[in-house]
Amino acid sequence: MEGIAKTPAELMQADTYIGQGWDFTEVWGIDEGEIYPYLLWEIDINPVADISFDKTSMLIAVGKSETISANVLPMGATNKRLEWKSSNTAVATVDDGVVTAIAVGTATITATSTDGSNITATCQVTVTANKDAAIAELQAIVDRAQSLYDNSTEGENIGEYAAGARAELLAVINSVNGRISSTMSDEAITQCTNEINAAIELFESKKVTAGEDTDIAQLDNTLYVERIEAAAGQQIQLSVKMKNTVAVQGYQFDLYLPAGVTVATDADGFALAELSTARTTKNKTNYFDFSFTDDGALRVLCGSSKGYTFSGNDGEVAIITLNIAQDITEGEHPIILKSIKLSDPSSVPYRTEYVKSTLVISSYTLGDVNADGSVDVADFIAIANHILGNTIEGFVEKAADVNEDGAIDVADFIGVANMILSQPAAGSRRKAAPLNEQQPTANIDDLDNAIYVVPVGAVSGAQQVLSVRLKNAAPVAGFEFTLQLPEGMTIATDADDKGMAELSTQRTTTRCTNFFESSLQSSSTLKVLCGTSKKDASTGALYAFSGNDGEVARITVNVADGTQADTYPVKVKDAVLSTPDAKKMILPVVMMSESTTGVSALAAQEAEATYYDLQGRRVLKPAKKSLYIVNGKKEVIR
Repeated sequence: MEGIAKTPAELMQADTYIGQGWDFTEVWGIDEGEIYPYLLWEIDINPVADISFDKTSMLIAVGKSETISANVLPMGATNKRLEWKSSNTAVATVDDGVVTAIAVGTATITATSTDGSNITATCQVTVTANKDAAIAELQAIVDRAQSLYDNSTEGENIGEYAAGARAELLAVINSVNGRISSTMSDEAITQCTNEINAAIELFESKKVTAGEDTDIAQLDNTLYVERIEAAAGQQIQLSVKMKNTVAVQGYQFDLYLPAGVTVATDADGFALAELSTARTTKNKTNYFDFSFTDDGALRVLCGSSKGYTFSGNDGEVAIITLNIAQDITEGEHPIILKSIKLSDPSSVPYRTEYVKSTLVISSYTLGDVNADGSVDVADFIAIANHILGNTIEGFVEKAADVNEDGAIDVADFIGVANMILSQPAAGSRRKAAPLNEQQPTANIDDLDNAIYVVPVGAVSGAQQVLSVRLKNAAPVAGFEFTLQLPEGMTIATDADDKGMAELSTQRTTTRCTNFFESSLQSSSTLKVLCGTSKKDASTGALYAFSGNDGEVARITVNVADGTQADTYPVKVKDAVLSTPDAKKMILPVVMMSESTTGVSALAAQEAEATYYDLQGRRVLKPAKKSLYIVNGKKEVIR
């Protein structure tokens, strides 16, 4: 055709002519593979009466192709050409009966006659995972089982396996390996996968574990660690103790840690392990060193280089810093001391094969990112540091994700702030403290770090602004405190019923980069939280408050009308400071030894009062701190 030679077989296919514009619907007909095209008006039209497939359902793997063969009846149908369609091309496609699997799922393949009779046939297609991929995954599991076998030993020690366990695992490995082939069925793949997984689980169940904690009371001369609790992501110090009834000149041990726990190292890569000063030899004449063994244990060796023995009979002899992984599972994990040896001055050894204790990974508390048991300004500053790229040691990421959305960001920063502000003040009452309540006082001059209120005079029935000051010896990036007023005074509120508290401009961080918020705990109690959320680009540290003593906040209070002239204590409690690196300082309760708030009833009556000195002479301008007769009573003007 068009000068291109065609074979007889090609000339009996409709596609050969369709490209040339031939119409095989109304003009031309063809019995493909049997005769050449013919004009439909040259013969009587014989419509399609039935279409049948060689299969009504098909199971096919992703990426594979299979063909559906169609039988069109009657044999002498004028137009046997079919139109093929898939109900879900995302799962399977079809081209002239050839089905190609695209993704796991189901689809219906339909063939429809094109002669106008609209006869159809269907096949249900189920696409499964790629068999090649499934076989590869099975092989990977078998390889893991083989690795477990190759790297295991049988015995009674911790980490070894019970007798016969390795032979059982190897038998299953060999059995499954012998059945893996490119032609194995889906059912065979599933069966082999289940067998090898079950064999691995059985093998691991036969691993020798630590069992119960060692009863130290039953041992006389040994080293041990006590049961200890920690949180995921925390850094802790492990205290290694020695119990001895004989004089001990030296000791050694191997420390084995569970998965998810590692020995912390310094900047040079050396383990953070050190001799304790709680029990040591005379003049501290100790040799102390350590190294990691081939199986990952930390080996510690210590002894006197002068022949002295350790003091006491029970107590700490070494401190080892450990890092707890963020993803460690909650629950109990074994800590093992193995190959323990004590030596007396005559080099007589006292051996203990192993001593087991338990590390308990407890559930974390949202907001308590430094895992110190409370949610406060130090956590607030630690989250700010983390967001800015300055993560502190022991930062608990799970605890920092306050909204539990999988990310630590400004939402968590604000979330912790809200948590702090919503906490009731420790030991707070819902009712204000009674007037003239006697409380311990703190002399600000004796404190290096304090938050306190400056003594101030007030007028009955009026508002008064209290100046809250911060005194600090170390840099401070944030603070929190609770202000408690005496009975007769309340926190002034704005139109939105929020406490009238504000950040002072007298002492603030560079560029005033402060978050400042307050929360009413009751009408007479206000909690305040303030901290910086910006870092100094030159140092990488959070900005700190300027100066060392000065006003950081201003709080407006209401003095009830009719309050008697006297002096009343204003208490600052639950005060915590945080350094730029999120180290916190808990401050004492402060109630000034001087009058914190002096309320003058005379000031409210000034317009109608008449003053006389003690000689009975009228005084038009009374002096402060002087005694006068006012309305028939002796009063001191303050």
